[in-house]
Amino acid sequence: MTKIRFLPHQETCPEGAEIEAQPGETIIAAALRNGIDIEHA
Repeated sequence: MTKIRFLPHQETCPEGAEIEAQPGETIIAAALRNGIDIEHA
């Protein structure tokens, strides 16, 4: 699986995170699935 690293951000992900994404999954979907609440349209 692909790993995605989120750098620390005081509101979104204060400690940063490294998550795994499923093949064909978007970055937004992977983030939301892993509890990273990012703003999206």
